[in-house]
Amino acid sequence: MGPAFLGYRKASFAAASYNMVTVGNSIMSSDLSDMVTQIAALPPISGQLVINNQAASSQTIVDEINNPTNVDAAYVVGKVNIMLFWEQTNNVFLIGHGGAQTITDMQTYITARQAAVQSSHPGASPWFVILMTTLPRGDFFNGYFTTPITAGEVELTYINNYIRANYRAMGARAFVEARRTGGPFDFTDVSNAANFPALLWTDKTHPSNGANGGKAILAGYVADVLKRLPAR
Repeated sequence: MGPAFLGYRKASFAAASYNMVTVGNSIMSSDLSDMVTQIAALPPISGQLVINNQAASSQTIVDEINNPTNVDAAYVVGKVNIMLFWEQTNNVFLIGHGGAQTITDMQTYITARQAAVQSSHPGASPWFVILMTTLPRGDFFNGYFTTPITAGEVELTYINNYIRANYRAMGARAFVEARRTGGPFDFTDVSNAANFPALLWTDKTHPSNGANGGKAILAGYVADVLKRLPAR
């Protein structure tokens, strides 16, 4: 589920006090995904604020490093600014950055966003960064990948293990476990379609939309972590 916090948040997750931004790829992008709207609808947010969704289809961490303007502009002084940062898979498969380099890219992005806050708003509170571990990725798009699917899963496993052990050293305050033990994404077989649950689209890469889809389960995982944020 991710790390536990000391006590449960008791204050209202209201727009007057909280601001949330999502940064990632097509699994969260508003043109292809309902995951972010589902996060906003679930407790503890329960529709009290609109999440600023900066996820984009095919986006890599390198793209995010090179195009930070919208995220930097989304920071709101005087609020708890939460950044859900979930992109590793495109970095590995589309541009061939291995697990260790992807971790470095993530840290570079987080460090730069925190520095941008201090540059624009000296003394302001930093982003409260939440990371997510990666999902398994199917072989449907294998011909388009820079990194072969079986080798890529090795890199994703490295990234996941590193996040679990070192998320705080990476500059994050919490992480969401996408491959929660016993959950539908708790597998690593990337070639046998029979092992892919109905909660994934036929591309074996993107969780399905809808109230009973794969993204609904992932939104619930995120909500579980948000419930454990310290009270403001």
